[in-house]
Amino acid sequence: MDNILGTIINFGTFFCQYGMLKCMKTLIMGLVMVPFILIIRLCNRNKYANIDFYAVLLVLPMAFTGMGKFFYIPHIYFLTGTLYKIAATNVGVIYFFVMFVLLIGFLHKNNKLRRWVRGLGRFNDEPMRVKAVEKTLGHDLADGKCWFGRNCIAGPYLNRVRIYVTDKEISPFSGGIWSPYIVIPKHLFNDASEEEQLMMLSHELMHVRSGHIVWLFAFRLLWIYWWINPVMFWLNSKLRDDMERICDEKCIGYTNTEPYSYGAVLLFVAGSMCKNAEADMVSFVGGKDYNKIKKRISYIELAGTRKCFFRKLRTQTLAFTLVFAALAVGIWKGSYPRYSVIKGLFLYDENVNSCECDTEELQDAVKVYDGRLIIDNDKFDSLIEKNGISGDCVYIGFDTITKVPGWGGGGNVGVVSLDNYDDIYYLSKDCLLNDVMEFWLKYLM
Repeated sequence: MDNILGTIINFGTFFCQYGMLKCMKTLIMGLVMVPFILIIRLCNRNKYANIDFYAVLLVLPMAFTGMGKFFYIPHIYFLTGTLYKIAATNVGVIYFFVMFVLLIGFLHKNNKLRRWVRGLGRFNDEPMRVKAVEKTLGHDLADGKCWFGRNCIAGPYLNRVRIYVTDKEISPFSGGIWSPYIVIPKHLFNDASEEEQLMMLSHELMHVRSGHIVWLFAFRLLWIYWWINPVMFWLNSKLRDDMERICDEKCIGYTNTEPYSYGAVLLFVAGSMCKNAEADMVSFVGGKDYNKIKKRISYIELAGTRKCFFRKLRTQTLAFTLVFAALAVGIWKGSYPRYSVIKGLFLYDENVNSCECDTEELQDAVKVYDGRLIIDNDKFDSLIEKNGISGDCVYIGFDTITKVPGWGGGGNVGVVSLDNYDDIYYLSKDCLLNDVMEFWLKYLM
């Protein structure tokens, strides 16, 4: 039992150290992307919310750069060496402990919100719901065309959205990924006209259709992964603001609403609410920050004067899809494989000091057959004498698993007795614990 516990602790320490190394690499690459995000947003000058939104999302692919070859080129390797030194300490254990606490808190908050939503009453105005879904799908546009056509995925997905009613004085909000929902405050709907009710529902349905809840959930997980990075707070705030501006813009375009009327609804909702609970949700108005609301209204006025709105929106989405695809291909091509198995042999003395690293003499003295070592006694004697090895045993590593240069583990190790070369004890036993750790090392780390 003690041996098993010790093995698990050692593997856990290795996981934290290697995980910390990958995390710091991805965090650095995320910081490198921030100037490009700023340049895109500054050049856009708040003209198109879609461009600002996609610019922030460019930081997401950087979470997959932990295996990048970039960190092993000559002029950058000094940085990698520093990261190795930091990761080899207990910093990794502390970092992942904080990350685990934040993740548990986030999941608990989401679960608490879902349980609260399930206990609410359902929205019973079916004609209003159907009308809001049709407007969101774009079936009633003046030209009779839908931006994406009669999408076979968006239609059924929006029809699955459950709408709940609450007595709390909050902003309407949407949430859920597999089971999307909308929560609307009863007092707002009772005091609002039918047109205002339709705008509120269409806005939240637009969040669901645009996949904002999915993006927000992914971004929050990245925030937890990079919790030490203060830039993530700023990016998260901008992402939420951009989502709201996008939905404002789309709702005006799809429902043919006057910008003035839509802005009046924003002010009406903001003046009738208290603070929302934040989780995997997006709300019509995030709080009583009238400076932000003023900016949204100014943007709405600009959006109402644009021509060819849907064509430009489609072009922007296509352009950033190509950018994301190029980033994904670049990261894939510029990264090491998830793991590599080194077929070479490595000889260590009983104090685990390296003696021979896949040399020709070692390959002549030791062969690997079906996961077992076959030793030529005479040649191995010469090798032991050459290296001046003494003691009771030596270690021979083979089929070693490596993640990136200089960092690996697992594989097979044979402990060879110096009194009898046929007396070999294999550290990598065929047992469930080793199989689980090897699977984790290969595919999950």
